[in-house]
Amino acid sequence: MPFFACSVLKKAYRDRLCISEDVRFVFLRANRGRVADQLHWRRDHFLPAALLDSQFADLEEPQPEEHALIVDLAGLPGEVASLIKTKLSLQS
Repeated sequence: MPFFACSVLKKAYRDRLCISEDVRFVFLRANRGRVADQLHWRRDHFLPAALLDSQFADLEEPQPEEHALIVDLAGLPGEVASLIKTKLSLQS
């Protein structure tokens, strides 16, 4: 099963990508401070911190009818990844 990650901030974008029932969305929920902190420590990333406010302004959180898996970014990256794998039944 192929996987890819992208930023689909708006419902219209998610609707466009949802070409079958096999498409699943994982919404990584975090407040602006948490995301800003992660951007500060990230190197060679395409999103400059100056765009963060506009990204949050454009964000349309998934609604229940979209059946997205919503995961709070409260743990370490490996913990969050394991939780997502478990919730999507992807453990190998």
